[in-house]
Amino acid sequence: MTQIIEITDSSGRIVAGNWLQQAESVHRQLRPQLMPEYVGQMQRVFAGGARMLVPSTTVSCSA
Repeated sequence: MTQIIEITDSSGRIVAGNWLQQAESVHRQLRPQLMPEYVGQMQRVFAGGARMLVPSTTVSCSA
């Protein structure tokens, strides 16, 4: 089952910092020009109106 994780709330505040850190390596592959201070740069982007969601796949086991 895939879940959508909201990294930011509707006002742009980071509410899932652990997920933001996990997304950094993939984000850097897609956007190599990102600044070294990733979280700070993303906070500025979010303050400008952007929001971030990531998919999370969970594995379900049945007995």
